[in-house]
Amino acid sequence: MLTITIIDLLLLPIYVIALSLMIRWYSKKHYENKQLLAYFSRGFRLKLLFGILFAFFSVYLIPGDTEMYYTGGIDFKHIIFSNNNNLQFLFGPAKDFSDFYEQNQYRAANFGYVSNAGNLMAMKLIALFSIFSFDSYLIISLFFATFSFFGLWCMFRVFHKIYPSYNKPLFITFFMIPSVLFWGSGVMKDTLSLGFLGIGFYNAYLFFMEKKYQAKIFVAFSISFYFLYLLKPYIAMAFVPSFIFWYIFKIISLQKNKFVKAMWIIIPSLVMIFYLAFGNLNEIIAENAVETLAENMQETQQNYIRATPDDGALIDYGEIVPTPLGIARIVPQALVATLFRPFLWEARKMTSLIAALEGAFLAFFTLYVFLKRGPFNSFRAVFSDSTIAFSLLFSIVFATAIGLNCFNLGTLVRYKIPCLPFYLVSLLLILKRNN
Repeated sequence: MLTITIIDLLLLPIYVIALSLMIRWYSKKHYENKQLLAYFSRGFRLKLLFGILFAFFSVYLIPGDTEMYYTGGIDFKHIIFSNNNNLQFLFGPAKDFSDFYEQNQYRAANFGYVSNAGNLMAMKLIALFSIFSFDSYLIISLFFATFSFFGLWCMFRVFHKIYPSYNKPLFITFFMIPSVLFWGSGVMKDTLSLGFLGIGFYNAYLFFMEKKYQAKIFVAFSISFYFLYLLKPYIAMAFVPSFIFWYIFKIISLQKNKFVKAMWIIIPSLVMIFYLAFGNLNEIIAENAVETLAENMQETQQNYIRATPDDGALIDYGEIVPTPLGIARIVPQALVATLFRPFLWEARKMTSLIAALEGAFLAFFTLYVFLKRGPFNSFRAVFSDSTIAFSLLFSIVFATAIGLNCFNLGTLVRYKIPCLPFYLVSLLLILKRNN
């Protein structure tokens, strides 16, 4: 059960001061630029504040999945320390721990939850943080918020390296989006995913784009994407191909020799063609891939209908037709739902009202950018700048995938936070390009 006690409140200022001193030491060691130092400190304070706010929100208003993660993490720690034989669960499959958990009659509310590898990974990290926090939920929230801060800071640093004069808009993009601040600061998988995504992104950028071929950088992005894949595989599956596209796009754009430039386009295309032509397609896509996709969507939609109360939170795309045109018809709706919904008239709670205001801003800002620059100049900016193309590609692919698989507006607000900074930064860069 999630609780905040007097002891938690007494520990809170001690840990805030300790973490602040560590962050201050780290920032002074790595950054000499005073403006960067100011943004680093400001971003960290914001994340800590929202980590604390989310902790109180989950204790006194809506515990949600957070209670499952926290109680499961505390149970995991006790199980590991209770018997040396249980150390096998540190690296064993989630099903083994789930069977042990249920056979020994631990919390019934968590049965089934701990059998998911992503959920169990989050619980393992909670167990680790609990060692340094006396099992305090409030203090564990500070650790989660700090980890998420480093992920967002890593994203900020990548774009700052490319556009060093855009400090303020980049800071706003990565640290001032309400959904990212709130839902990405609590004890949730979303918070951890932001951290691993940012750290993996930054180190992959250093390794591939800046050609810093160091073992520690390779290990850092490999481990980060591995944990990201365990926690939320769909984020990694949307991000990695988008990054590869960015890498190839950038190499092509730097080539002056037209033959070499053509080879960078032709060779990867031929490899993909031969792979699809001579590979075992049954292992890649089912023969009735569209029908399978539609059936999965229909099943997911029905599950959401059964689980979602009649409070306006259900996303209804109508009948899902199992044809390419039928799926294509839904794609724009899914994209709009992820980026811009809930609409203002769909907000029924304070949290959904904030999300609706955020969605309205993104919708109007999108229109403003394309009207201000004009459609032709906007598309030219996208196709002439590999960074803008990468950011927009990832955000659109991710937003579409999430929209096609999530039919609840409340859940969608949490799931979409990895793509929001990339979508907003792509709009800002289109607006500022050659300006």
